[in-house]
Amino acid sequence: MTRSCAPAVTFLNHSSVLVSDGQTRILCDPWFEGSAFQNGWRLLHEHSHDINALGFDHVWISHEHPDHFSIPTLKKLQGRRHFIFQATNDRKVTGWLSRQHEVAEIADRQVQRLGDIEARLFVCDGYDSALRLRFADGRTFLNLNDARVELDGVLDAIRADAAGADLVALQFSYANYAGNRGDTQIPRDQHESVRTRVLAVAEALRPKAMLLFASYVYFSHAENFYWNQHFWLQEMVDALAARGIRAIVPMPDQCIALDGLETRDLAEDNRRAITFWTERHHAARPVDAEAQRVELDALQTAYRAFRARLWADNDLPLARRDAAQDLRLRVKLSDQDTVIELGLLDEHFQAHAADSGHDVIVSSNTLLFLFEHKFARGTVSINSRLQFHYPTAHRFFMFFFIHYANNIGRHFRAGGLSWASLRSIANVAVVQSIVKFHPECLQNLHADLARLGVQMPVPAPLPQAA
Repeated sequence: MTRSCAPAVTFLNHSSVLVSDGQTRILCDPWFEGSAFQNGWRLLHEHSHDINALGFDHVWISHEHPDHFSIPTLKKLQGRRHFIFQATNDRKVTGWLSRQHEVAEIADRQVQRLGDIEARLFVCDGYDSALRLRFADGRTFLNLNDARVELDGVLDAIRADAAGADLVALQFSYANYAGNRGDTQIPRDQHESVRTRVLAVAEALRPKAMLLFASYVYFSHAENFYWNQHFWLQEMVDALAARGIRAIVPMPDQCIALDGLETRDLAEDNRRAITFWTERHHAARPVDAEAQRVELDALQTAYRAFRARLWADNDLPLARRDAAQDLRLRVKLSDQDTVIELGLLDEHFQAHAADSGHDVIVSSNTLLFLFEHKFARGTVSINSRLQFHYPTAHRFFMFFFIHYANNIGRHFRAGGLSWASLRSIANVAVVQSIVKFHPECLQNLHADLARLGVQMPVPAPLPQAA
């Protein structure tokens, strides 16, 4: 059993910590084994803990991504447990957990008592959440995991509630597609984006220390393993130090007492932890390989089922009424000498020669995955098992936009989701980086939006390539 001191945060693995005041113990985002994101990620330090050997009273899940809501880990839980999760429209996570456990749903900004600990939840970006825990002695721990708190004024709300927190835990590296094979600009830009976010949080909250976590993974598939050339841990520590912010790089089972953080010497422990994680990063090897290829007739059947589900859940006449043209996506299959052209509003599945032009490259198995699961667009853009034709990369996000929105309970119906919502695609982190170096992508996005009836009231200036 992992011991915890009080009040304290014990780091376990990746984004999993055990928070305790000596009486109440809260386990956050447990993931200790197995792959995540369609066999795209694995832990740098796998099989670190037996969840049943950890003593805890509550389990908080920040969001449904599988490196936080790890079904393989949670399936090993013995007995009935008490979970905390944000209130959602779709209630998928709550429904799954409720089959065996008790689940308390907490609304955005709601305060709840967990023993002597006061908990407050902040919902971010419509699906993620951050958790503030305040102890009886006034000390505060803020778990931001990888939530995009910079959006929609969430960081301002957190600052009003928890500025000067004793410890803030947050992601130190990007966790998504970061450019095609051989690209050096987009990976650096994605890192700079995360670095900017971390520094903005540090400046806004000015905590006594920041715990760098939620990034102790590697790209584990044969298709994405090349991305492990980058490991940004030391750079993030240095960037925080330059701003006068104390960073903690944790080791598994390291217990971080919240008292005295502002004066504690962290240098030697950080050096040891940076060496620990860097060695594991260098030693990582690809574990997962592509599944058996899916033939075109099976893909066409899956595509038809995808459209049938999509337009059973959404209003196709409403969509067609506003759209001047259909949206077509051209998918090159990496394991077949074929490009598939797909229609969104009208049923259109047509095979072309491999050199006929494409918007995105994926394996046939990944395309099947995209058809079969509403959450798949997010998974595939996170696991980096794809390559884009940069000028038209936005079409991948547009084509699966409604399906992905349905995953969190948003639907295209009268008074609900509208084509205008597709403007938000320009704010997707991946698209932002692509547009920075390939501004024609933004031009093509605006042109495709216009074809779907979405007018941009003020043309956005094109960013200049660095």
